[in-house]
This record gives sequence, structure tokens and C-alpha cells, in this order.
Amino acid sequence: MSTRKKIVLLYPRYHFQKIYHPWTWAPLPILAVSAPLFAAGFEVVMIDANVDPGWGKRVVDESRDALLLGISCMTGPRIQYGLEAARAVREAGLKLPIIWGGYHPSILPDQTSQNEFVDAVVRGQGELTMLELANRLSQGEDITGVDGITFTRDGETVTNPSRPVADINEFPRLPYEKLENPMQYLNNMHVGTRAINYVSSQGCPARCQFCAEPLVYGRAWKAYKPERVLSDLEWLQSFMGANGVMYFDSTYFVKEKRPRAIHKGMI
Repeated sequence: MSTRKKIVLLYPRYHFQKIYHPWTWAPLPILAVSAPLFAAGFEVVMIDANVDPGWGKRVVDESRDALLLGISCMTGPRIQYGLEAARAVREAGLKLPIIWGGYHPSILPDQTSQNEFVDAVVRGQGELTMLELANRLSQGEDITGVDGITFTRDGETVTNPSRPVADINEFPRLPYEKLENPMQYLNNMHVGTRAINYVSSQGCPARCQFCAEPLVYGRAWKAYKPERVLSDLEWLQSFMGANGVMYFDSTYFVKEKRPRAIHKGMI
């Protein structure tokens, strides 16, 4: 049985430019995955390569005593940077599992899992899948039976049953305060001088063929209740001094009653 309770989550850079912008948005994907892990008592180290010039060395250093390394990835530059990090971890002789999640691995799980620097792919909503992976690894158990993952071993790709999309109201609040220097994610935008990004729902019930959502969430749509959104926004205002919010929902106006209740509550 492993006594390690440390999880490393990497949010790779999203462009090939060498400069680091003075502003960027908070890494919501790894924030979402980290919330149940923190609640279960795991130590989570979140590395945002978009704001940390030393992210490459940090990933290796933090992974030395970690249970697993999780990499969130969309199609584009993040693939290259994620692979660079995974390769560096392996070249350092570290054997911890490297788990990939996000839109690109979820859309192409077989292809992704066949890469030598990918031990497993978490498909779709990753909060509960990552929590089960962490729990199993901390108990020294095999992860091959976890629902919602795809992995390749000995040349054979295995796709486990999909995990049902859970009600996100059951998940803890996103732990913005656990980010290094969370105030750097406040931006001067048209919605406020200290605007923060936030998601109030996951997925989308539509079937637009140009969009990734039907593949990632299976047309499921799960949304915070208005009181949950208002509680989160009140916390962001009191803790971070936020005076504006940028919703990063894929689809915000699915049910008219919900945004109406949210907006009335904000007023």
C-alpha cells in the first residue's frame, strides 16, 4: 500500500509564444478535478504553465514523491507541452502513472492512450474518475477496472465502460485559493476591472456536429442551481475582490428560469 497522498496536476501552455502574458484566465479544468481530491484529503499541486516560466522543472520535482501526474489537454499546443512534461518525468526515472484528460484525450482516447507517455486517459467528466484513480493508487490497487478510462497495455487498447455524468452540485466549490497567487487571474475586462472566469454548468444537450461537447459529455448537461452559483460568486467577491464574472460555460441559457434566477439574485 502506498502512503503517498500527493497529486500533481499540469495545465499546459496554450500557445507557442515564448512570452508570458501579464494576464490569463484561471485553469478551470484542473481546478475542477482538484476539488474532490482536496475534499478527500489528498495534497494537490496545481501547475499552470501559462503563468509559471519554470513549469517544466517543477513538474519533475513535484512528481518525485507524487502518487500520479495528471495532464489536462485540448487539441493544439497543449499536446506538445504536455508530452514534453511527460517525457521529462520519464527521463528522470520516475515511474508514477501519467493520466491524461480533457477534450483532446476524450475525443481521441484510443489514439491518445497508445502514446508511450500516456498510462491512461480519463474520458469526459473527470472529477469522480480521478478521485477513484487516486484512491486506488493510494491503496496499492490496480487501476484497470476504473470506469471512464481508456488505456493501452501490451499493444492492446482497452476502453472501460463510460462513467455516468454526475450532478455537479454534489462537487465541492472550485478551490481558487489553492492556486499559486490566485489574484493574478483577475482581469480588467468589459465586465469588470477585476473579472474572474467561472463555470456554472458542464456539457450541452445539443448535437451540433462541429462541436466537441456531444462526444465529451454525451449530450448530458449538468448545471449548478442558482443558489450554488450565487454562493460561489459571493465567495469570489469576498475572497478575491472580484467585481465581474466571465462565464466559461459551453451553454449557459439551456433553461431560461436558471439564468433569470441567477441574475435577479446578483442584482
